[in-house]
Parts: sequence; C-alpha cells; structure tokens
Amino acid sequence: MIPIKRLSKQRMMLVFGIFLLTFLVILIRIIAIVVATDGPWMVVKNSGYAVRNVNVHHPRGRILDRNGEMFAFSVPTYDIFLENFRIHDITLPEYERLCDIVGYKYKRLCTAYSNKPEAQYFPLNVTVNSTTLTELEALDILGLNIRAIRDRRRYKRVYPNNRLASHVIGFVSKDGKTMEGIEYQYNTLLSHIDRKRIGDDTAVIPSHDIQLTIDKYIQAMVEDELRRAFNKNQSYAATCIVIDPNDGGILACANMPDFNPNTYNTFAAMERRNRALIDAYEPGSVMKVFTTSIALMEGVVSSDTTYVCPGYKTIGNKKIHCWRKHGSIHFSDAVKESCNTAMIEVALSIPKNSFYNFLRSFGFGSRTGIDYPSESPGILRPAGKWGDFTRGSVAIGQEISVSPLQLVSAASVIAADGILYQPHFLDSIYYHNGTVMTQYQPMRIRQVMTPAVCKKTLELLRTVLEPDGTGAKAAIDGYDLAGKTGTAQIAKSGGGGYYSDRWNTSFIGYVPADHPQAVVLLIFYRPKGDIITGGEICAPVFQRIATRMVHRLNISTIPEEALSDTTMQTHTAAASETGSTSKSVVREAGANTMPNFDGLTVREARELARTYNIYPYIVNSGYAVRQDPPAWSELGDGPRSVTIWFSPDTLEGGSE
Repeated sequence: MIPIKRLSKQRMMLVFGIFLLTFLVILIRIIAIVVATDGPWMVVKNSGYAVRNVNVHHPRGRILDRNGEMFAFSVPTYDIFLENFRIHDITLPEYERLCDIVGYKYKRLCTAYSNKPEAQYFPLNVTVNSTTLTELEALDILGLNIRAIRDRRRYKRVYPNNRLASHVIGFVSKDGKTMEGIEYQYNTLLSHIDRKRIGDDTAVIPSHDIQLTIDKYIQAMVEDELRRAFNKNQSYAATCIVIDPNDGGILACANMPDFNPNTYNTFAAMERRNRALIDAYEPGSVMKVFTTSIALMEGVVSSDTTYVCPGYKTIGNKKIHCWRKHGSIHFSDAVKESCNTAMIEVALSIPKNSFYNFLRSFGFGSRTGIDYPSESPGILRPAGKWGDFTRGSVAIGQEISVSPLQLVSAASVIAADGILYQPHFLDSIYYHNGTVMTQYQPMRIRQVMTPAVCKKTLELLRTVLEPDGTGAKAAIDGYDLAGKTGTAQIAKSGGGGYYSDRWNTSFIGYVPADHPQAVVLLIFYRPKGDIITGGEICAPVFQRIATRMVHRLNISTIPEEALSDTTMQTHTAAASETGSTSKSVVREAGANTMPNFDGLTVREARELARTYNIYPYIVNSGYAVRQDPPAWSELGDGPRSVTIWFSPDTLEGGSE
C-alpha cells in the first residue's frame, strides 16, 4: 500500500508538469504571433496571422544595358487564398472575372473546392505579382473575400523585352535557380539572402545591379534583321555579334532561333543555346583576313604580287578548288575576289611556325575568357602536325574550328591597331543605391600586329565591297566600310570529306573602315537558296545592320561639301551605275534642310525628326521608302513637318 503523502506528491508533480507544458506551448505561440509581422516571416496581407518563418530573400538585382535600359528585374509574388469561401454565394459572371484576372479555369475552381468545402482558407494555388493583386483587391464581389499571402522567399523574375538578348541574359527558373547566361555568371552579385536576426531590420544585405556593354537599340536592330534573314533563307541557325574593337565590349550578341526567358520551359534546349559562344565551325574565306595580315607582317607579299589561278591548287596528291578560275591575279585582287589558289600560295610562303604562332596570338585555339558560363576553345592543331596541305587549308578557313566570338574578337585586332582586347559583357556593378561599385577597365591582352599592317589590311578589305568584289552587296553609298565574305562547305562528322550540298556563310564587317567603332560578324548556318555564298546571304544583312547602326553611332564619313546638290547627284549616278540600291545615303542635313529618312524604321525616323524639330506624319509601318518634302529640300520659316511612307518589305541590296 502506497502512503497517502507520497501519492499526493506524485499527483502534484504531474499537475505541475502539465501546467508547465501548457504554459510553454502558449508562450511559444504568442511569440510566434508577435514577431510574425517582421521580415523573416510569411504574413497574410491585411491580417496578423503568422504562417511560418523563413530566411528573407531580397529581390535579385537588375540587369541593365549600357544606357541604363532594363533587361531584367524582380517583383514580389503573392499566393492567393479565398477566406471563408462558399462557392454558391457567387454568380458565374463574378467567377469569370476572378478567373480572368488570375488565369484560372472555372472547372478547376469547382473541382478544387469540392475537395475542401469547409476550409477556412481556400487556396487558388496561383502566384501573382503586385499589379495583379491590386486588380484582385479592387474586385467588389459579394461573398468573395480575397486574401493574399506575401511570400518573402520568392520573387518573380521579369524580362520586359521578352526575347531581346535572351541568350546573353539567360534566365532564372521558377524555383529561383539561375540556369544560364549573365544571370548565372553573376548570380552571387545579383542575389543575396538576408541573414538578419529576429526583429533586426538594419542588417540587410541588398543585391547589386549589373550594367552590361550591350546596347539595347543595336541589339534590337540586329535581332530584327537577323530574324528576317533567318526566316527568308530558311537557315538552320544564325548568329550575329557586334563588338567594340577599342575595348572588347560586346554591343550586341544574337542567335536564331531564340527564346523568351519569361516562358523558358516552353522552348527546346537547341533554341536556348548561345551558339555565338558555345558552338564552333569551319569559317571558310573570312579566315583570309588573318592570312592577309600575317603575310603582310612576314613581308612575303605586296599588293602587286602576282599569282596564277587555274581554278584549283594541287598540294601533293590532293587538290583544293577555287570557286572560279581567276587566271593571273594580283594579291590585292585575290583579297577582293576571294581567290583560294592565291591565298594558299601566300600561306605556303609563310613559315609554318610563324603562321601558327600568329593564329594563336589572334586567340584561335583557346577560350577568350569572356565573362560567360561557357565558351568553346575551338580547334587549332599544333604546328607539329601541320603539313603543307593543312597550312593551305587553314589559310582559307578549313581544318580549323573557331567560335563566332573567337572570330569577331580576332577580327577586332585589325580595327584596334593590332591590339587584342579581352571581350566582355560587364560594364559596371552598382550598389542598391545607384552608386558605382566597380567600373570595368578594358583588358589589353597583347599586341598582335603593327598599326601599319592593320591599316594596310583594312585598305585591302575596303576593296571587297567594291562593285566587282565578293562583298559588293554590303556597301552603303556615302560610307567608308570594309569587310570579308566567307562560304564554307560543312565537314562530315567523323571525317570523310565535306557535304556537297551543305554550306555555312559568313561576313566580317568594319564600321567604318577608318578607325572602326564596331566590328560585325554574321553567320548563317545551312541557308537555302539558289546562290548560297557569304556575298549573297550575309552581305545584304550587314548592309541593313550597318545602315541603321551608323545613325546610332553618329558615324558620318561624308565631307560637308558632299551635302550639296551636285555631290548628291554624283552619288546617285554612281549608285545607278554600280547597281547599288542601298537604302542609306546621308542622314545629316543643315539647320534649314530636310534630312533623309529613307530606310529608317518608324522609331528611327521619329528620333531623327525630333533632332531637327520636325513633326513627322507616319504612313504604314516597316522601313521608310518615300518622304514629302524630299530629302535635302529647303525648309521654310513656318511649322516644319514631313510625311513619311513606310513599307514592311525587306530592303534589298545591289547586285554583286
């Protein structure tokens, strides 16, 4: 028998234990409710209900173009609940209003409700941004009590330009993981988690903003022209890169097909692939730019060095064909007319090791080091494995594999007095308050060529755009440009020669030829058409890009006296004789002279008109094809206006 005193003591301890446990549970609950309104908790909007505590994720930093235009930003998200919801209290039209706003289907709403008819909070299982939430809160529906939970762990990434620069920017997945592009490369700077203590609002670690070298206007213009030509030529893919040769900054980088990062999961991996950096290909005759400059550096040629082209070049027991029989040809004409035979002869006169070392110095065979998650190093076989046939093949862009980025970076050496700069996307890093944290400084890699050789190379490349050059369709009347075409058969995988019906076409262009401000590379992979060459496929696209870009970069190589009527008539007559139908001549005009809107988009025309205080009347859309008053006519003292007719048709270049 247990003593009464001992039994009473056990009961008292049991009661005290239950009381203490109950007190602790209540205390913990009170603390949770009291502090739930602070940052680290998810809170029901317009109520004090605590849901659960989490780390605070601050919104990702913004991604901007070189002029501060937005590429990417983040907005807070809300999970939508219906409080004390009764499905029969709301009419069908009211349901439809709700479903339209949140993108919900009425049948789905009814099915979900039937599973939880008595729930205090009925989740719609949709996430909306603050704009949509405002629309929901503005609803005045009897019986509909909307509540929104702000999830401080999640922000929705928004790409306001949709497809623009998608391969450069990359994207953030729905669960917040950075997947590709700049978003991945600079994830540490763009995203931060607040490690603050409970109730401490001062220990916030904000994200940083990233400003790129990309010019949103040039990027949009490049993508517009690239997309139209890509569709017209039915190419497998297409790439364009525009680089500032004087510091390595990438002004534009585009690929087709492209994708929309807002809906990235609806696109195939092939569409999201940044071919400009990741893929490598045999470039064909655009490699003659480097063969030419190396030959000039080695002193093995001059402009009047003569070669004989019977339509092929035999090396050992192998034969390399030229695209036509040139006969006796000077070196300068071999560049202009892209003669394979002459270029192979030139390469064979260059010592093998020197040729190889110069190509390595241009950057071929190694990654550029650009600030991007991945890039191809290309393939350049060691000089010890070169025979004469390989040396001749490399000279015309075969037996070498390059990425588009490598190619345009190397081409920029010719434009930068022989200096190779590291290409880059980053321009600046900003603190959250807008002050500059870091300003990118151009990284000079090495001196590859002498300025004199670069100048001579550009002089030779100017001739490629002459009426009898392979790049005639790239010329713009009144502007000093240079470039080189390329057409390459596609090698069969695993060896075994080349396909007879598959080609890649390329064009490298310099804008302008004298002290270039931009170097442009265009590539169309496996285009279709009657004539598949770099001069037919790529050159006209370069012409249209350069036509629009010279206005953006304020490039004018026409002397002031060229604005006279006599000079303009001379330019027009020359264009007629050469067959050129370029849509860009001279934009600039005197203070009382009507500027030339021909070939501009509606936006460009409005900007140019605003510069001269002229009110434009816009007719149709596309590209300007006619204006009244005409260009160069004198403006009166009264109100200034111009009517501009536009056509959506593609601008066409002159005949080659």
